[in-house]
Amino acid sequence: MSSGPSFAVDAGYPADRVRMGAYLDAWYREIAGLGGIPAPGAPLALSAELRTAYATRVAAVIAKVAALSGASEFELYWANRGRIPPWAWPEPHQRVRGIATPVPAGLRQDPATGAVSMLVSGVSVTYLPDELDDTMSGRAETRSLWQLVPCGYRYTVEDGTEVVIEITPPPSVEVTIQTFFCRDLGPGDPVAYGRGYTPEDVAGAKVHPWSGTVAFHEGLHGMDHIDYLRTRTPPAFGGRAGMTVPQVEAAGQRWVEEWEAYQKRLSAASHARTDDVGLTTYSQYHSVNPAARPDVRPVIYVTPHRPPAQGTPPARQPAVSPPARQPAAAPAAGRDARPVISVTPHRPRA
Repeated sequence: MSSGPSFAVDAGYPADRVRMGAYLDAWYREIAGLGGIPAPGAPLALSAELRTAYATRVAAVIAKVAALSGASEFELYWANRGRIPPWAWPEPHQRVRGIATPVPAGLRQDPATGAVSMLVSGVSVTYLPDELDDTMSGRAETRSLWQLVPCGYRYTVEDGTEVVIEITPPPSVEVTIQTFFCRDLGPGDPVAYGRGYTPEDVAGAKVHPWSGTVAFHEGLHGMDHIDYLRTRTPPAFGGRAGMTVPQVEAAGQRWVEEWEAYQKRLSAASHARTDDVGLTTYSQYHSVNPAARPDVRPVIYVTPHRPPAQGTPPARQPAVSPPARQPAAAPAAGRDARPVISVTPHRPRA
């Protein structure tokens, strides 16, 4: 370490965003020069000692600015993800081959599919490898498919009333997230608005181009899903044993409706902090490029909740089996029928 970077700071430096930015830029340049920003899937060629020294210094500067400015440390890290390597974020991340979204360190791609899966707040999340969509032009899209897997239940008849005696299995939620590019706008092209085109991201892109690319922007849309699931409690199914069959059915319907609303809020939050920010915002860009605005709305595919109809069972006997855990048929939404949660058209800057 004696011959390596010290990541020093001036004594008594003003703890403001300007000085913090200057330090982050300088340290990012040093780290990049040492191979600290590897290509997706490539190993990190830095010693553990050097990684710790860098991450500790970044954390200290951000904590000081947060304490004196009133901004949260999460907000400051989020704003500066374009000039702090993913492995030095509060939760270390990594860039993997073929997926725009950085994923938590330690996760591995499925050798057969290239997908990366994780469980977040009880939701099964899978990132699929990026794909090319020949039906698009001049934009990239991060699409998500939300599958609400319904519960089955067993019930008995007590004094003429159908009473649920077991929820089996409990309902669950599965989401797959995938980024699509087109032939005239690829992962390495520059963004025109939003993340990738904020002052912090532009500064990072001067050191390493990734911070100003469409892949970087779309990757933050992908990460928005995880952050939202972690910080906004997902809807809980309210059905339980002891309820009547109509009550459990009503609880299932409420659960579906609450998830639809939750997904729409997630989409709006992702748009607000990843699209409508920066030196040029989404709104500003589309005010002068109205033809580039896609006519697409966030949608959610929902597996039917209701179990198949059955006759009246004998008293205190199981009556209804869990429905098959298969997605419902859904109308097409794009080339491969995946719904779009965040549509992000981009035009390379002149």
